Amino acid sequence: MTTKEQKTAADKVQKLQADLVKVRAELDNNRAKMVNDPTSDAIAQAITTGQIKLEAINKALNNALDEQRRVEIEAQREATRDQVKRIYDLEGKAERDKRAVYNAIDALKKDLDELQIGAVEHNKLTNKYQQRRGYIAKSDYRLLWRLQTDLEKLQKQKRYIDNLGKPPAPDPERKFTELQKAVHQARYHAPDEGVEVKLLENDYGTGDPVYRVKQR
Repeated sequence: MTTKEQKTAADKVQKLQADLVKVRAELDNNRAKMVNDPTSDAIAQAITTGQIKLEAINKALNNALDEQRRVEIEAQREATRDQVKRIYDLEGKAERDKRAVYNAIDALKKDLDELQIGAVEHNKLTNKYQQRRGYIAKSDYRLLWRLQTDLEKLQKQKRYIDNLGKPPAPDPERKFTELQKAVHQARYHAPDEGVEVKLLENDYGTGDPVYRVKQR
């Protein structure tokens, strides 16, 4: 609903309320006159007409109040829909901005790593050939190394959060030795099958013996 419809409904209620006050005042005035002149047909007719008007205005006012309530409820619903949509819009924007920020953090961390690699090499060379420390020790660079450490911690925490709720990685596939394969085949076979396992060459602790498995 629009503000214009709310205003129209409110104006209609206000006008009917004013009409109601006016008709009631006229009716009360005519009733007072009737006390002083009880035989006046004109006053009696005016009272009857006033009562009819009063009933009609009351009915119209009730309808107008119902309409005003309906308009207000619909306006509230529309406002709620707009605000809920705004919530989802903000959440979507936040998700996009978050990804952009983390991507920027990753890029910045990479740049800092490259900067530190160069700083470490520069420090080694200046120590060896110029007997002085390199720019790695300068205060403005130390601020960057501190930022580099903070970003590394943040990235670790982000990886931890990303892994929360993920199913655990499956256990690596178990690789059986030749001996285990032969024993398994000898142990698990169809009832009507016979299996003969013969050691051809000992593994001598290497885990790679040579067996011959033959169906009987």
